[in-house]
Parts: sequence; C-alpha cells; structure tokens
Amino acid sequence: MNNFRIRFGLAFILLSPLFLACSASVLPKIEACVETASGFKVVRVDERNHRLFVTPNKFKNLSEDILLAKFSTCFMKTDWSGDWSISVFSKVRFAGYKDEDNVIPYHKNDQWAKAYLAEFNGAELTVIKYPALPKKP
Repeated sequence: MNNFRIRFGLAFILLSPLFLACSASVLPKIEACVETASGFKVVRVDERNHRLFVTPNKFKNLSEDILLAKFSTCFMKTDWSGDWSISVFSKVRFAGYKDEDNVIPYHKNDQWAKAYLAEFNGAELTVIKYPALPKKP
C-alpha cells in the first residue's frame, strides 16, 4: 500500500506538467472566442483567478444576456467552465486589481473606479456595471 502511494505520487508529479500545458494551450482559444463574441480586446489574463481583463476594441451592440451566453460558450469544456470573470476597463492602463502598485495611483479622483466599466461573472451569470463605484441609495 505504501509502495502504491509512492508510485501514485511520483506519477502525479511527473504528469502534472502535461495537464498544465493542456490548460495553457486552451487559453489562446478562450481569448480569441471572447474577442470575437464581444468586440473586446483581452489585455491581461489572471489564470489563477480565472479572470480576463478587457477593453472595448470594436463596438458590438449586444445585450448583457447575449454576451453572458456567448462568454459561457467560450469557457465550456475548460478548467474555467462555470468559474470565470471578465473585467471591462475603458483603457489598458486601468486594467488590474485595485490593490496593485501600478493601479493605486489611479485611485485619485476615482479614476480607476470610473474606468472599471463592468464585471461579467460566470459563476453567477451576472453583470455589474461600474462595480467599483459606490452604490447610490
């Protein structure tokens, strides 16, 4: 039994790079699908948190429901299925998390919050417009 665990652990360690390579090879397909479906440009990827940062590239007048459906198909049969987010920013320089060093200077006058246009959440299939701005009562 102990010998089995050692062999299983060794096999897992040796084969895990293959699984990571498969996951990484899907990412360009996801990015291309999202860009084609929405007209957005993927400017950054956070693989760990399954998040794409995008900016508007071409104008496509699609409803939020249609975009959510199209985005969901982009992530089908991937590790990200049902667990993805897309953050939409007005410009590339704002695309990032609020606590990152390159983003913090943009907190002045709520520049970053105003530039954070929308959040598409694949787990809940929701869209929040201006998610970083304070909610009005």
